[in-house]
Amino acid sequence: MDISVVITCFNRQRMIGRAVRSVLEQTLQPLEIVVVDDGSHDDSSIVAQGMSDLVRVVRQKNFGTAVARNRGIEEAKGDWIAFLDSDDCWHQDKLSKQAEALEAHSDAKWTYCDVEVQRDDTIEVDSLFHNGQAGRDNFSDGRFELQDRNCLPELLCRTRIKTSAVMVRRDLKELHFPESIWGADDWAVWLSLALRYPVVAVDDVLVTLNRQQDNLITNRTEARLLRNQVRV
Repeated sequence: MDISVVITCFNRQRMIGRAVRSVLEQTLQPLEIVVVDDGSHDDSSIVAQGMSDLVRVVRQKNFGTAVARNRGIEEAKGDWIAFLDSDDCWHQDKLSKQAEALEAHSDAKWTYCDVEVQRDDTIEVDSLFHNGQAGRDNFSDGRFELQDRNCLPELLCRTRIKTSAVMVRRDLKELHFPESIWGADDWAVWLSLALRYPVVAVDDVLVTLNRQQDNLITNRTEARLLRNQVRV
């Protein structure tokens, strides 16, 4: 399975190394790691590029996350794309377990897994699946579940798919992040995919989401985010 990992970053000099390292330590090695530097003012690109020959850095002006992710899709060479935000990291068997899930359910065109949430090296939420964003009765730990468009109502009510947890076929025409819907562009993509293609969920925590001071939602940005969620 040829997998391109797409990492977008903006001024993540202190964290991009951890994200890239978590990819390099995967038990299933990807074809490449495409780092899209979205106009950073620091040395994010230099840090990432120096870590491995697998890393290819693409630099652009600061157009925002959606544009950067779309650029990564355009640059990717693999049949599959796995997304990773620069402040998050993967567990070592993330890619291998998702590849196993896709092999077990060949009809699926994409896959996502469970995640934990960390702040200041402390785990705040040990599983989004089992803490209000999916019922434990939907899964058996570590197992796979093939879902079709019937899962859409749950996705509408409880957004549980995180970008760093997704791997998807690159050739799907719906794989395009709407650049005018800030903060909700990823949700729009997952809903669009869920309408059209089977997805296999992996009930295993394979991603650590890191919450930083600079990605906290302010009153102003929260209002903007809510408006865009309504648009979605």
